[in-house]
Amino acid sequence: MITNKLINTILLFAALSGNAVADEVSSKAIYDSKTKTLALEGVLVPFIDEFTGKETDNQGVFDVQLQEKTKLVFELIPWSINFKNTFDGENTSSYILYDHKSRSVNIPCFEVTTIARFGDGIEGEVIYYKDVSMKQRHVAYPIFHVDNMTKTDNCESSVIPEPEEPLQKPTLTTIPTTTEDDTVEVEVNGKVGTTVFVNGVDSGKTIDSTEKVQVTLDTSGKAGDKSFSISLKDDKGNESEALTFVIIKENTLTESLVAHYEFDNKFINSVNGIDESSKWEHSEDVNIQDGSLKLINNSDGDPKRSTSITIDTSSYTSLTLEKRSKIIAKGYYSFSGTIFQVGKNSSSVNYNYYHYSKTNDVCQYDCREHFYINNKNLVSHDVSDLIDTRFSQWIKEKITLDFANNKMTYEITDDDGSNSETLEITIMFEENNTTKISLNAWDWANGSEHIVDDLKIYAK
Repeated sequence: MITNKLINTILLFAALSGNAVADEVSSKAIYDSKTKTLALEGVLVPFIDEFTGKETDNQGVFDVQLQEKTKLVFELIPWSINFKNTFDGENTSSYILYDHKSRSVNIPCFEVTTIARFGDGIEGEVIYYKDVSMKQRHVAYPIFHVDNMTKTDNCESSVIPEPEEPLQKPTLTTIPTTTEDDTVEVEVNGKVGTTVFVNGVDSGKTIDSTEKVQVTLDTSGKAGDKSFSISLKDDKGNESEALTFVIIKENTLTESLVAHYEFDNKFINSVNGIDESSKWEHSEDVNIQDGSLKLINNSDGDPKRSTSITIDTSSYTSLTLEKRSKIIAKGYYSFSGTIFQVGKNSSSVNYNYYHYSKTNDVCQYDCREHFYINNKNLVSHDVSDLIDTRFSQWIKEKITLDFANNKMTYEITDDDGSNSETLEITIMFEENNTTKISLNAWDWANGSEHIVDDLKIYAK
């Protein structure tokens, strides 16, 4: 009786020799037609808990040989058993597996030599069998019978390679949350050699040997949330899970000078050096004299002299007009000043000087000088205390239309800066796609003037 049964011999050896640590290898099964032996390299055998008789999670890697008894029947050669190491991998699909419960050996692929039996025999090409199953039919005898096998062209399809570890999701050294800039630079951390993709587009940056790389994110455009998705791709096309985050683009409200007219020669805008006379629409009696823009009412009967410019303010949150002004009221009823018409739906702000004057040195109606600000609903704000007695004198004015907060601020200052007053009123702007600025001189009698110098337009 053969006492060295496979189940006892291998498992006993495995139980007593579990000290080695494996380098992961795959199995090989070769049948030698000349020696009639079957060599199995890399057989995975489970370690058994000798107290309970149950399998543990550990496995040993063995080499073993079997001698052919008859066709498709093999007997274990006990002294051929060689323990190589313990198995510490996860994927066992490429290994020969021994199942101690069914006493069977499962071979993914089987290589067989061929011989031309003539004289000493000449070896031919090898042939292959896949999914080979060998079973020990009697527990007392280490003899294995081949139960199943399928002929195949090669062993490649039978051996499933260990899957590569998936690419890890990239990380950022610091995740930005807000910015006022059009670009933000971040440091991406990840696997060396992988390419960084931002929102699905190749950034052209590769993780270097330090396991990081600097990448520039585009945060241009309007304020608000800017969403980003950063992933990594290797040279095999494998892509990592994406890192997603949001950067809030904050409003950068910078006020800039868009026009400055000093009226030394035509309507030259000193900001760009261009004569912008064509942008202004004039009525008659509008001239540049003595370095100033003059609008003169030279006719009786409610005439109006004006010049105006229309500005695209759709992207602005506010518009500011600064100028030096002199209002000379000659007639019975003077209504000169600056008018802002905001939008196309008659959204307008009327800022005017409103003056009851004398005729032939006799007071007609109220002889006080008045100053009014009128909004589009024709609600008049009498701010005579601001203007006081500044008619016929140079003054400095600053008028700001705050589209974002629906208000207008008017500031008047003596030309030498000695006195200053400010008024703020609420005005509902329906929309601000365009703003028309009109300078006018209007009186029921001739001779009234509106003189303007050093006119500046700011936009935010």
